[in-house]
Amino acid sequence: NIYFSGNVFNSAGYAYVGKYDGVSNSELPGLNYFNTVLSSVVLLIDSINQLYVSGIFVNSANHAYLAKWDGTSWSELGGFNSLQANSAIACATNDNHGAIYCAGWFTNDSSKYYVAKYDGMDWTELGGMNSLHANDGIEWLTHDPAGNIYAAGWFTNGPTNQVGNPYIAKFDGTSWSDITTNSNLDTIVLQGSWGTWIQDLSTDRFGNIYCEMTLSSGHYGILKFDGTSWSSLPLPPAFFYTPNWPYTAYGTFGHQLLFDHDNNLYVGYTECDSANNCHLFPFMY
Repeated sequence: NIYFSGNVFNSAGYAYVGKYDGVSNSELPGLNYFNTVLSSVVLLIDSINQLYVSGIFVNSANHAYLAKWDGTSWSELGGFNSLQANSAIACATNDNHGAIYCAGWFTNDSSKYYVAKYDGMDWTELGGMNSLHANDGIEWLTHDPAGNIYAAGWFTNGPTNQVGNPYIAKFDGTSWSDITTNSNLDTIVLQGSWGTWIQDLSTDRFGNIYCEMTLSSGHYGILKFDGTSWSSLPLPPAFFYTPNWPYTAYGTFGHQLLFDHDNNLYVGYTECDSANNCHLFPFMY
């Protein structure tokens, strides 16, 4: 089955999670369950086929939450208001032991952005209070086969989000570390530009890390970290990728990297004509 969400709305004007079963589309689990005009931006399926959804919607206590669909009904993961996220959830992932992780624009009591972990019983701040101490929102989460958790977004290694460089943070089960600073990444990506912001994170079955950034050539590119060094993947032929808006007569990578069970990498990209009419296409490496 294929599940989808985002800026999609039903006939009543409410956002919903859709399911395609190979024949037709339907709304889970029925019309207007979320009863919100705010979009969902997170979809995650765990190892036992349970679906998790969150985004720009809140519970009756005005807190964002991760909704769980078990195949029959929806519930708030951890129980009502257990996470108490004070802003939107932008990303989620899981590990090999069944734990669920999420992050986004919510903060702790020190006003620091963090990764929240649900272990099946309780929500906690991954690594402990202020261990990541991100100075801006966390947009991307992924995990590798060894159980390490990776985070990236708008936060930097400086005292504020206007100082320093964006980086990918790795949690190894004990502490957070930076896998981008002081690496060869500086020789590959464009420096001194908003284009250096990290877009998307994904991992393959061998534990390699992938993200999107702007290359030193000025084109969007996909970068791979093998645990030691960074390299850029070759771009598809006949396309010129640029981070500039508008996308007139160009194509640009979208923010979606996905691996299938055979380790094929899929990339969403947008192709636009001279009238700036744009269409989203998948590309397989």
